[in-house]
Amino acid sequence: MEVITASIPSVDTNPKTLDIDAPSSVESGDIFTVIITDQETGSPIQYASVILAGSGAITTDVNGEATLTASEVTTDLDYTISASADGYNQKTTTIRVINVPVVPMLFISPSTIVVEINTTFQITISSETGLHLTGAKIEFNNNFYTILLDGQVTLSAPLSEGDYLLIASYSGYISASKNVKVIKIEDIKAFADETTVEENTKFSVKVETDDGDPIINAKVYLEEDPSVEAYTDEYGNAWLTAPEGKDSDDGSFNVVVEKGTTFGETVSDSLTFKIGSSAGGSGQSVDGNPSDDNSAPGFEIILLFLSLILVFFIRKKS
Repeated sequence: MEVITASIPSVDTNPKTLDIDAPSSVESGDIFTVIITDQETGSPIQYASVILAGSGAITTDVNGEATLTASEVTTDLDYTISASADGYNQKTTTIRVINVPVVPMLFISPSTIVVEINTTFQITISSETGLHLTGAKIEFNNNFYTILLDGQVTLSAPLSEGDYLLIASYSGYISASKNVKVIKIEDIKAFADETTVEENTKFSVKVETDDGDPIINAKVYLEEDPSVEAYTDEYGNAWLTAPEGKDSDDGSFNVVVEKGTTFGETVSDSLTFKIGSSAGGSGQSVDGNPSDDNSAPGFEIILLFLSLILVFFIRKKS
C-alpha cells in the first residue's frame, strides 16, 4: 500500500514583541505620529497595522511610522492605541486626548481707521458670528469706553497726529487691537480709475490726503447738480451716477469733493469726467441693463465687410 505524506506549514510558536512609541497626551483634534519598532532590535516595522480606538487601521511606512488624528472631545478622555504585525504579538498603549476649549475672538470694524485730529468717530465690536457685544470695554488714548446695545461706541480722536492703539476686551473672548491713524487734513486730492464714463452709469471717486491716506466722510457731488451727492467710505471711495443728455460740446462734467476740517475750513478738489464709451467696454446702467455696445470699435467695419462680400456674390451669380 502506498503511503502519502503531506507537509504541514510551520507555525511560529515564538512570536516577537513590538513596541509602540506614542505621545502620552495630545490635544483634541491634533494630528500625531506613532512609531512601531521591534522591541529587541529597535528596527522600524513596516506594514504594521495601527488602530486608534474609534478610528480605522493605519499601516506603517518604511520608517515604522503611522499618522493618526485625535478625536474631538469636550472633556479629557483616554484612548487605546493597538498595533499588530506578522510575526509579532499584538500590543496596546493608552493616550490621553485633552479637551482645549475654543476661545472666541473679538472683531473691530471698520477694518481701516483713519480720522482727523480732534474729531469723533464710531467703531463696532462684534464676535466672529456678527453678534454685537454689549458691555465690551475699549481702551484708546488713555480713555476707557463701554460698548452700547448696538455694538457701537463713539470715540474722540486726540489733538495730535500719529498712530494710536485701540484695544477691545470682553469676558470670555480673546482681546482685539487695531491701529488708529490720526491725521491733520490740510489738503485733499480726488482720483478716478476712469474719467470717461457712460451716461446713467455708476462710477467711483477716491479721495485722499497728500500723503495717500483715505479721507472718510468727504462730500462728493456733481457741480451742475449738487443734489447728486455721496460720502466717502472708510477707504475714501464714493460712487455717483453719471448724468445723461449732456449739452456741452465735449460732453464733460465736473465732480467736486469737499471736506470740512476741525479748524472750520473747507478743503476741496475737483475732477473732470467725459461722457463716452469706457475703456472697459460695455458698462452697467443704473437700471441694471447693459449699455448699448453697437458703437464698439470695428462694428461699422464688420458691417461694411459683410456688405462687400454680399455684393461680390450677387454680381458673380448674375
